[in-house]
Amino acid sequence: MTNIIERICLSHNCDHRQANIMLDEEIGNLSLLYALNVLQPEHIASACTDLGLDTHYKQYFINSLPFNQ
Repeated sequence: MTNIIERICLSHNCDHRQANIMLDEEIGNLSLLYALNVLQPEHIASACTDLGLDTHYKQYFINSLPFNQ
């Protein structure tokens, strides 16, 4: 996870605390969309883009969703 945090920090010029908050918010948004049964693949790609991450990080978000818990 540190690698993701570092990348978010670089992309958004923020500290680790703020990057963690941003990441948690994106995971929370995706989890809500999943709970509402409206989650689409483009939502996961958008989460990557919003955080300044390459889309190859999609699997990280997929693994963070409730159906993988």
